[in-house]
Amino acid sequence: MHVRTPEERYLSQFQERSDPQISSSAHPFTIYPDNASTSTGSSEVTLQGSFSGRLCIPSSLADQPCRSLDLDSLLYQLNDIMGTTYPLTEPIAIHLQECITRNDDFGTAYARLRPHWYSDFATLQIKIEEAEANDKRARSEALNETKDQIINVEIPPRRVWDLYSNRVIPRWWAAPPHEPQKKGKLVVPVSHAWVEIGARVDISTSINSHLWPVPVPSDSSLERVRIELLNLDLEYVWLDVLCLRQRGDPENEEIRLEEWTLDVPTIGHVYRQDPWDDRVVVYFNGLGRPFRIQNLDGERHWLNRAWTVQEAGHDMIIGGQTPTSPTAVEQRNSNRDYQRFYQRMDIAK
Repeated sequence: MHVRTPEERYLSQFQERSDPQISSSAHPFTIYPDNASTSTGSSEVTLQGSFSGRLCIPSSLADQPCRSLDLDSLLYQLNDIMGTTYPLTEPIAIHLQECITRNDDFGTAYARLRPHWYSDFATLQIKIEEAEANDKRARSEALNETKDQIINVEIPPRRVWDLYSNRVIPRWWAAPPHEPQKKGKLVVPVSHAWVEIGARVDISTSINSHLWPVPVPSDSSLERVRIELLNLDLEYVWLDVLCLRQRGDPENEEIRLEEWTLDVPTIGHVYRQDPWDDRVVVYFNGLGRPFRIQNLDGERHWLNRAWTVQEAGHDMIIGGQTPTSPTAVEQRNSNRDYQRFYQRMDIAK
């Protein structure tokens, strides 16, 4: 006689029902800067004021522990966001229970499940395991045995920032965009000037699970940057301070050095991963800061840093634009600094 395991007894309460229906009434959210629930204190940057749309959840929801929800509540929340009416079937229950058991927050669970939400949950675990194994094998084979030489530089980034869930995730979690009208590469890189040490702060954030402090200009914020990137119709981006392990806890320094052996020499591929789509978002005055043409001869200006100039693409999207930013054609020739800036921009491309 077969004695059922606790897992089998637990899953026996679920019954397979009819196929789920996909609804057009997915819950839209409005996201404001810095977890604010109102539009007060909006940034002077035009696209950083707020974002409204489907599938993008606010930070307050992303931070909610899955353990605070039962299976029905967790599924209800996901159905509400995705615009579906899935019943609590056995395959779905398995994956939701894993999120609770791992003590994931909702943002992490959402980032992991969203790309597969309209696929077969019965085979999802196999797909996840295969994707992880393929990623590990590709990174291992990119280095020679002594790990002092890169054999393959065309390696996808180790991590990406999922703007919809507001979580840094392994690259292999990400899947092609849900909206058919979205074309081009999956991950769009973000380049920025590094402001001087005294003008930035190191923050601990749930976006990267507090794994390392993230350096951000003191007059900017990751939430404002996220809102702007969402308004640019992006889903996944690569931002070095979030996706490339930074210095932090001394106990993790060995991990950082090991990752940098591969991740730093292959950064260029992040910007050149698709020959037909070389979009890159650039913040010339610092991450999230308003775009102004000033201090062109300063050593920290984006145009004077070899590391950032090599990240330039022909389809350069200028971040931080304000109503007074010099982007119109007639403004480009309005003074000598503007002329110098755009001439050097043309050379950088």
